[in-house]
Amino acid sequence: MASPKWVLDAGRPARHQHARGARGIFIYLGLFLEGADAPDNKRLSGDRFANTDNGVATFTVSVDKKGRYRLRTLTDDLPELDPHGPEPYLFSRVFEVK
Repeated sequence: MASPKWVLDAGRPARHQHARGARGIFIYLGLFLEGADAPDNKRLSGDRFANTDNGVATFTVSVDKKGRYRLRTLTDDLPELDPHGPEPYLFSRVFEVK
């Protein structure tokens, strides 16, 4: 199976791609302050839950508070990859909200 990968582009919604074809996989996001070990999803607006469509989950989310953050994707639909998806967990690059 191909490795999952992030597609994160400034100005566009974050997307997570996984090579599983058209089968919908339930994906959810967590927002982490840079250096934090626990998510701070209260700073994340929008719907952080989505099903994949042809291997792509699209999220429309925003962060209104200043800071440096990372997004993490999890899924419970791929138990063969550990309880919440592949480990180590999939994180975006750090991005800054000014």
